[in-house]
Amino acid sequence: MNKIVAALLLTLLAACASKTEYHVPPTGDAAASAASVVGTRIYRVSDFEGDARVSVLGVDGKHVSSEKGIEGWDEAVLIAPGPHELMIILQIGSFDPLVGFGMLEADLAPGERYKLVATYPDGDLPSTIWLETAAGERASDKIAVAANAPHAAPVVIFLP
Repeated sequence: MNKIVAALLLTLLAACASKTEYHVPPTGDAAASAASVVGTRIYRVSDFEGDARVSVLGVDGKHVSSEKGIEGWDEAVLIAPGPHELMIILQIGSFDPLVGFGMLEADLAPGERYKLVATYPDGDLPSTIWLETAAGERASDKIAVAANAPHAAPVVIFLP
């Protein structure tokens, strides 16, 4: 039992000590041929439901840095061309938002502009999210993302 607790404690400490890796967008000449992905906003459909915002949270397991957070949904993320895994965040409302996450796989073309497209969740049904080119052609599979987890402060664990 003590070995299990020690192993869990070491894993927790290692996770705390690790640094967050950030997506580094292409620069210089590479930026000219980079693909760009911008999020979307679905304006509220009633006084009782908040706007839905969808944006890129990560690229290939690396966090996308944005000073505005989800409010920066309309800021393009530059990504090198090729196949990528995009972590998507869906947020509904602003004051006490619901959030959800999903993973999109896409093969991004050089210089192409992409937009995340989403449906507003209907009751208990999740939002459907996909990637489209500037010409409106679908560029990824559709994924279902449920925004049912309230955004909350991190959980603090006290260790003896």
